[in-house]
Amino acid sequence: MVGVPRSKGCQLCLKRRIKCDEQRPVCKRCEMRGLQCPGYEKSPKYYHMSASGKAWQETSQLQLGVKTRQKRVESGKKALVSYMDGYTAPNLVQKALCIQQKDMFGQFVDATFPGLYYSWSTRVDENFMDFVRKQGDTSTDALVWASWTLCTLSIGQKTRDRKKIETGRMMYTRCLHFLARLIQNPKTVKSDHTLGTAVLLAIYEMMDGSFHQSWLTHSSGIAALFQHRGPEAHRDGFGRTLLISFRAFLLADALIRGEPCFLAEPAWRSVIIEAMKAEGKAGKGSQLGDLVECAFHEITVCPGLVAQVRETLTRNYDDIAQRKVLTRALSVQRGRLESLHNRMFILLSQGKIEDRPDLVGPIPREVVHLLTKFSLRGIDMALMLLDRLLSALGAGQKGINWIGGYPNKHSILLLEDGGSDGGNATEAPDHLALSMGMLALR
Repeated sequence: MVGVPRSKGCQLCLKRRIKCDEQRPVCKRCEMRGLQCPGYEKSPKYYHMSASGKAWQETSQLQLGVKTRQKRVESGKKALVSYMDGYTAPNLVQKALCIQQKDMFGQFVDATFPGLYYSWSTRVDENFMDFVRKQGDTSTDALVWASWTLCTLSIGQKTRDRKKIETGRMMYTRCLHFLARLIQNPKTVKSDHTLGTAVLLAIYEMMDGSFHQSWLTHSSGIAALFQHRGPEAHRDGFGRTLLISFRAFLLADALIRGEPCFLAEPAWRSVIIEAMKAEGKAGKGSQLGDLVECAFHEITVCPGLVAQVRETLTRNYDDIAQRKVLTRALSVQRGRLESLHNRMFILLSQGKIEDRPDLVGPIPREVVHLLTKFSLRGIDMALMLLDRLLSALGAGQKGINWIGGYPNKHSILLLEDGGSDGGNATEAPDHLALSMGMLALR
């Protein structure tokens, strides 16, 4: 006698009288149809011995129907709660997300560039955070997208979440397309929006570069954008904020490549002097701020001097007149930087200058120590560089120890034993910025 087969499928497949695939923990047939699988456990059937078969069968079916309806109602309530905002006010959801992202960008700046940002945020016409916050709440805005990219990467690195880091890289790729459109458009190529987006993407490369020193690729493009806009666009407004935000990296780029920096040109150097005068008239000036600006004004000449010494020692070695002219220029520049160095020491010898508003002005006391420490280190390294150049010219050494060849090596002098690993922008971009780019020689 053949036995009657008993199905082990889920309750819903049994009810629909179809073959169940019996997958665990839920049936794939139910999942493909978007239904809530009730599972494989069969509800016990209680009935009186005197009751008819029809009575207990109807009771069992009624219990199953009630349970199924309860599950559907509960799942419907959860879906309604999860997507209520999206259904009723989608624009409100997008706006809330944009506000959160801009707040996250502020946290990113606080964590990554505290010294650079707060040393100038109260002295410029419009700081970077304010400029980002006033951008439109749109997912196609290049600057907003660049800030989202940095926030996503920062969260992924802090939490060691590989998915977030990969998401940040995909966002970065999309933002590059946005930037390319802005640069190709004659109406937007010179805008603050375009340059600000490029600056943020260069910072992304410092934090998560595709290869060693990959941020230099962006830096050369940003230098071209600055020159295309011209010095007049950076005397005030957000243009000056952009110049302050990235000028140290432009200087580090020139040092690493062994090329003169365009910021040493008279028109660009005059921007620094005029900005100092404007700060004084507006009541935003200070002795410390002026010393730092004067130091950067003099350090901009250093990459050009490195290039000239290299040219003289490798190609015009026998040109004694050229070597004398270059030695005189190096001595003059060293004297100016040494004078600033001494003035900085005199300022610091007056005790806790962070408690002296007459010395620090609007610079917040929390960042005074950081600013003075790395500014002084930048001046020290510039003096070391000039001493090394003077020594090389005076000794007449053809065999000076150069490192040649961007991008894998750097066209700069060896200042310390053990070699140079180039700019530390990827390790501490804030420190490199406060040192006026001179930590690139470390």
